[in-house]
Amino acid sequence: MRSRNARVGARPVASLLVGGVLGASLVAAVREAHAAEGEPPTLRTATTPTVRVHVESSDCPLAPLEDVLAVLRVEIPARLTDEASTTAYAIALDCAPDAVRITASTPAQGTRTTRMVLGGAPPSVRARIVALAIAETVGDLDREAAQAPSSPVEPQAHSAQPALAGDASTRRSLVYRRVHTGAFAQTSTFRLDSKWLTGGGLRFEYSAAHLCAGIDMVILSDTQSFGFGTVQSLLVYSSPYAAWVVNFGDLGVKSGAGYALGAARLSGHASAPGFTAATVDGPWTAPYGFAALSLAVTEGLRVEARVQAGWVTSTVVGEVTGGGDVHFEGLWASAQIGLALGL
Repeated sequence: MRSRNARVGARPVASLLVGGVLGASLVAAVREAHAAEGEPPTLRTATTPTVRVHVESSDCPLAPLEDVLAVLRVEIPARLTDEASTTAYAIALDCAPDAVRITASTPAQGTRTTRMVLGGAPPSVRARIVALAIAETVGDLDREAAQAPSSPVEPQAHSAQPALAGDASTRRSLVYRRVHTGAFAQTSTFRLDSKWLTGGGLRFEYSAAHLCAGIDMVILSDTQSFGFGTVQSLLVYSSPYAAWVVNFGDLGVKSGAGYALGAARLSGHASAPGFTAATVDGPWTAPYGFAALSLAVTEGLRVEARVQAGWVTSTVVGEVTGGGDVHFEGLWASAQIGLALGL
């Protein structure tokens, strides 16, 4: 009986010994496989060090620091620090009239620079664009640090398109080119004779950085009274133009030139006996130069005032007996004020 019980008790011990031998063999095989692949025999987990981010003081009018930090507190809330440190990413903002340069200095990866032209971007989103570009730069630095923590990265300057919007997976690149459409009121005079035609028109404009091109479509009219009747003046034209644009925050300055091409009509109406009314019409052209000042009201809406002056090269003139001429000729001067909506 005792010998049988002894044999029964020995079976679990033998099983444990066999399991231990198999486990040791398996560990040895795994170590040999790792050694053959050039990997250490220990299990590693990829971790990215959490480096704090310090944004240095800036007085950049294109992207106010408080607005940039407000967005960063949402994008990288746990990373921001108010104190500079040798172990933190140091972010500096330098402002040009229509561009912002972001310089990121890192403890081990050197310095990199990102430059963004913001002249064509709506003022209300510029700070958000800069903040998201900073967040993108921080993410790039983290990924590079995780991939090669022991190899310093050469400083590099690169230009990146900033991203818009909330979720990183849905961000899209913002290209600083805008199409504007607008409407304006206009008044014009010829030869500075104190007689003004009034009306308005529509405008379509495309801008990229400092350049813009567009077209105006205008209709103007006026009625002059004489002792024997009236003369109604009507001028309709379209005008392609090109201009150079400089933005100072919400304020934009524009100067350029265009060419007006259209038709004019002078229609007489006699109210006294012995007078005959007639109508004169014909093509009308005038090259001109202009200067404009615009102010951004909201993200996509701006107010623009423009003055322009040119010389009529194709004239239309109506003769009025005893009353002088009614003319579309000579020096042509105009003033406009209107609204433009960015698309």
